[in-house]
Amino acid sequence: MAHCCLRILRILGLIYEICGVVFLVKDYHVAKLCPASHMWVYVLVSLLLESAAMNTLYMRQSEPSAAASLCYAVGAAAMAIWGGYELIAIPCLPLMGKHLQGFAVATFILQALSAIGAVVGCVGGRILNGDTEYASMV
Repeated sequence: MAHCCLRILRILGLIYEICGVVFLVKDYHVAKLCPASHMWVYVLVSLLLESAAMNTLYMRQSEPSAAASLCYAVGAAAMAIWGGYELIAIPCLPLMGKHLQGFAVATFILQALSAIGAVVGCVGGRILNGDTEYASMV
């Protein structure tokens, strides 16, 4: 069952990556009109990191450790902070309404939810397994 879910997750990840690359190529010229914004770079780095994370997850035969989950959560949170900054603090009028901006918003939301989910899953799993160190923190 878990292997089937990983395959579905991988397929969805590939669709996400393909859409991201298409939007990067399509809106490259528009992104160049905003030299202060690094939204194009943010989306590219997000795609590369997510692809690496998905490949690592898909290749593993066991569940990730708590340390790996927390590292993923920190990375996702850092990327979400960068994305939020690019979307809110550095508005780029030529990118408004373009596919790249919509994809950046979706990426920001997914990264924020992934960071929260990784922390909740890691801490919740520890508590359910009877780890008293984590249970006392909550």
